[in-house]
Amino acid sequence: MEFHRSIMDKNYIRRNASYLDNMARLLKTRGIAVVFITLPLPKEYSAYMDKKEYERMQETINDVCVKDNVLYRNYIFDNRFKPEDFVDDHMSGIGAEKLSNILNQDIITSAANIKEGDVVLDL
Repeated sequence: MEFHRSIMDKNYIRRNASYLDNMARLLKTRGIAVVFITLPLPKEYSAYMDKKEYERMQETINDVCVKDNVLYRNYIFDNRFKPEDFVDDHMSGIGAEKLSNILNQDIITSAANIKEGDVVLDL
């Protein structure tokens, strides 16, 4: 966890948000649906996240999603994921397959119910 904190630079937040914003707009001009997701984390990892940094991340992604009318799903604290779904702080093959099935249900299958102009956030 300390390594991850050491490489995170708060000065990059605005720049990274700009990249997401530009990417979303470019993809939409090409007729590509845009969905941002935050991947799940093992509880041992997410328990030590800096709460203020997490809130700043959520505010930033929320701002981009509202501005660009982008669907966002946050799976960081999703209780459907268990320790065996991770290897260290990354998803295992089992976890990746589980996430794929969840994304299929949450995003692809439910997309039929989302109308153009809807802003859907799952914070």
